[in-house]
Amino acid sequence: MKIRNLTYPEVEECVRKLFVQCRDQILPDYKSDDVFNADETGLFFQCLPNKTAAFKGEEYHGGKQSKPRVTVLLTSSYDRTIQKAEVLC
Repeated sequence: MKIRNLTYPEVEECVRKLFVQCRDQILPDYKSDDVFNADETGLFFQCLPNKTAAFKGEEYHGGKQSKPRVTVLLTSSYDRTIQKAEVLC
């Protein structure tokens, strides 16, 4: 299939229709608790302030902030009966 000279909204609509068509053909073969969605996100667990409490006229030397972070995988079943958050190392 060749699609040319389409604007973003037209492409978005084309992709949405194709997704719905494929979804409607595939999903009936599965139970709703066997279909999952997953998304990963970063979690900063030691957030430091972006301002410093210092007295007026006091000299301050900024340092590099530590940014400890873990990746979290959030999953949910289609019918929302199973929802999990996994920490990835």
